[in-house]
Amino acid sequence: MKKYKTIYGLVLSLIIPVPALADSPVEVSPRITPPIVAQRQPQEKVRIAVLDFDAAAMDNLTWLSYMDHNTRGVRNIFINRLAETGKYTVIEASRVDNLLPWKDWGGKRQIDAQTAAEIGRKLGVEVVIVGSLTRFDISRRGGNIGLGWFGVNIGGNSTEAVVEFNVRAINTNTGEVIMVAKGNGSSTQVDPRVYVWGRGGGTYSSSQEGQLLASAAVKAVDQVIEEMNRQYSKFSAITPVVPSTTAIVADVTGNTVVLNKGKKEGYRVGMRLAIERVEREVKDPQSGQVIRRITVPLGEIELYDVDEASSLGRIVSGRGFKVGDIAKPRTGL
Repeated sequence: MKKYKTIYGLVLSLIIPVPALADSPVEVSPRITPPIVAQRQPQEKVRIAVLDFDAAAMDNLTWLSYMDHNTRGVRNIFINRLAETGKYTVIEASRVDNLLPWKDWGGKRQIDAQTAAEIGRKLGVEVVIVGSLTRFDISRRGGNIGLGWFGVNIGGNSTEAVVEFNVRAINTNTGEVIMVAKGNGSSTQVDPRVYVWGRGGGTYSSSQEGQLLASAAVKAVDQVIEEMNRQYSKFSAITPVVPSTTAIVADVTGNTVVLNKGKKEGYRVGMRLAIERVEREVKDPQSGQVIRRITVPLGEIELYDVDEASSLGRIVSGRGFKVGDIAKPRTGL
């Protein structure tokens, strides 16, 4: 009997601590937590596209001609300064413009959040910046003295450039405006020289307005980027966008598949793509143009190495992949 009691006591001593251990969160192994595929990898940068700035809110458009490419000049400054931060991958302006339904919409049309989000998804970016210029002006001050038919500027003439604009940062996954910011920059040049001019005009020469406007634009842009950096957590928390651009299989060697698309189109490490083969093409009987390609599924790959223009993927399922097959990014990643 004592033998059985001893065994029973041993069993109880093993069982009793179990509830206490079960209540402790420390014992839950993190290895059983399923991976979040959509989570941004630490080395990945937020992808951003900057649309051309709208000038519809401006009363005076005179000085825009002093900036290279008008409103696009401000956009180009924004793109360059944003890329210099090293925090973002910024899409080239030409790629953005190619997706717009009109050539020159600055000052003529306004893009709403949903349209901007749609453009962003086509580019494979998480954020689209939409800007609106509100002021782009030059003002002059100085002391002039009239001497009969002549005029004299006695020096101290100053030229001030002022650039103001508002921007919205739009999450392309949801169409939500995640940040609103305002940039306000000014730049002044003082000329101490004396100028004399007569009745028919004369030797007076203006300051370098274009350089002053560019300098003011840089200051305004830096204000907005500083605000973006302060709110960077909002940008980095956005789920990476699944690009809509289809790739073509460029090479198949063993278990490795090479695609002709890369970071430039929004492809990234860990992304999965469905490999399909075009079975036949359907053409419009009137125009003869291909209106649909009928494909058959072959399998799936997962990307493990991506550069600007190409991607390497491992075959996850399927076989018989060939050069020329198409690769479609999977949704829901």
